[in-house]
Amino acid sequence: MDYERLKRALGLLLFCMMISLSVRTERSVLRSGDESEDEYVDGSNIDVAEKVAFLTFDDGPSKNTEKVLDILDEYNIKASFFVIGSEATDEYREELNRMVSSGHCVGLHCRIHDYKKLYSSDGNCVSEILAEKQYLKNSFGIDTDICRLPGGSYNKYINNRKALLSGLRQEGLQVFDWNVSGEDSIGRPGQYTITRNVLGQLKDKKYVLILLHDGIINDETVRALPEIIDGLLEKGYGFKTLNDEMSMVFTL
Repeated sequence: MDYERLKRALGLLLFCMMISLSVRTERSVLRSGDESEDEYVDGSNIDVAEKVAFLTFDDGPSKNTEKVLDILDEYNIKASFFVIGSEATDEYREELNRMVSSGHCVGLHCRIHDYKKLYSSDGNCVSEILAEKQYLKNSFGIDTDICRLPGGSYNKYINNRKALLSGLRQEGLQVFDWNVSGEDSIGRPGQYTITRNVLGQLKDKKYVLILLHDGIINDETVRALPEIIDGLLEKGYGFKTLNDEMSMVFTL
């Protein structure tokens, strides 16, 4: 092997190692659920007769949201959408109206997806989410008290998790993490990987709150969604939205 080929090979190896490390780091940040925390709900220790899946989508609306809604309509399944205020523009008014009219749940996911700004203080985070709540109500007639923190409530940017959750609760907001993730916002996973991530994490969980994304980069999630739904149906899951009282077991 000549010097240039060796240099390229070493460069490629270093790049792959960096990507692998980045993925592992992001997974540790985004996978909420520290078993030492009282709020954590695994979903496998809930003694209920029926198995329930809550499909949730973060980071929309985008060009992929309409495709997700079409798939959900085909299966007659309702889901929950945590929208970003800055993405909820007139361009996607039809999709937002369709979420409401079709019986889906719409939740808050902050005005802008900027971790450092959002989590600069607990008070700032609460203010940003309340500002999005008011914006959605004024601009689209959507009044919701359901929210999800970008990165989940266990992410490394939050200084005092309990204080932040307390502040959100005091404003009447219901906060949700997840206990199953498609990991579709980490790197650029393909359809097969996203499907495997979801179905592989079900194990013996009777209640699953599934994190997926319908942002502009999530084309592969759209492709994976029918197989994910088929897999959940085969395993005997029914589907609910976070508006349903059965979701309260997951409220932080």
